[in-house]
Amino acid sequence: MYGLDETGVFVHAQDTSLLILGALIGGIGTGLAVGLAFMVGGSTAGVDTIVLIIKKYVPKSKESILCFILDACIIVAGSIVSICLQDTYSSYTIIIIFINIMTAVFTAATIEAIYMMRNASVTLSIISTEWEKIKEYIIKDLDRGCTIYDVYGGYTNELRKEVKTTVSKKQSEKAKEEILKIDPNCFLTLNISKGVFGEGFQRRFTND
Repeated sequence: MYGLDETGVFVHAQDTSLLILGALIGGIGTGLAVGLAFMVGGSTAGVDTIVLIIKKYVPKSKESILCFILDACIIVAGSIVSICLQDTYSSYTIIIIFINIMTAVFTAATIEAIYMMRNASVTLSIISTEWEKIKEYIIKDLDRGCTIYDVYGGYTNELRKEVKTTVSKKQSEKAKEEILKIDPNCFLTLNISKGVFGEGFQRRFTND
């Protein structure tokens, strides 16, 4: 039984900590495998197969949330059956249910993290006197579009040009280095964009 012994020490605390560690490692490992399978349009022939079927008919649904809901339903249903068969339950049963739900949470969080990394893009904003050369580099070398804005300096009130473009995460580091070579004195900011939709990036929801 779980609880405090006569000295006030939690019984089986070490075993419980190992179970929690197992939930963490198992959840992350499972989420990594399932997330990578989803990225290439496949599955591990488990619950994620049901997720893919639901996703086909409900394109706006998120894989990570669907995985958690299905896993949680299985855990709760299994726990109810286990308690009914035993005609009783103990603190150990409650702990196991809680740890199983933790595993489902870690799995869903890992899947979501993989999708965020895959879909992440970087938006670059560059204020520079060499904006024409930077624009040419973005269009010809990066094969990306860009937008030019008129901006005014808050301190000097001088008119300047700002070039804004969005590139893949892979391109961002090289782009930063090349832009700083073109104009070492430019004002350059990089912002992570979770999702970018349009030509050269993701399409909005499709039924494919």
